[in-house]
Amino acid sequence: MSNHGTLSYILCVPKPDRTWELACHLAALLLLLPHLRAANVWGPLVVWLIRRHADPAVDWQGRAALNFQLTMTIVFAALWLLAQLLGRLPGNLHHTEGAMWVLMRAWEITNLYFIIKASYKVGQGEPYNYPFSWKIIPVAAGDKL
Repeated sequence: MSNHGTLSYILCVPKPDRTWELACHLAALLLLLPHLRAANVWGPLVVWLIRRHADPAVDWQGRAALNFQLTMTIVFAALWLLAQLLGRLPGNLHHTEGAMWVLMRAWEITNLYFIIKASYKVGQGEPYNYPFSWKIIPVAAGDKL
């Protein structure tokens, strides 16, 4: 038997389209656009709202991406607020503002890492669960997220 028959069978078997699942995660990269606040949340939110009823996998991955991006944004906002408060305090505490800046940049890099990792896994056909996120967008009954 030749490999030609096996190859033609593999090419004929349809692969599930993961474009929208992938878009849920990749849309968070809008955070790289300057002066567009919370774009990392708006991107996945728009994709999820448009496609959530069309495919359960998109609904699941959209909720995962959205919950993670909301968590990252809330924590980043808290770090920013803390940096602002520490910068206004008298005495030696205002010197911690630089450390807070470093911490905020590390938080952004962590976010980018998990966006890329999630996109890669979903592109390979594996559903991705972020290692930490608050479940702000509730999960439908019976779903695992």
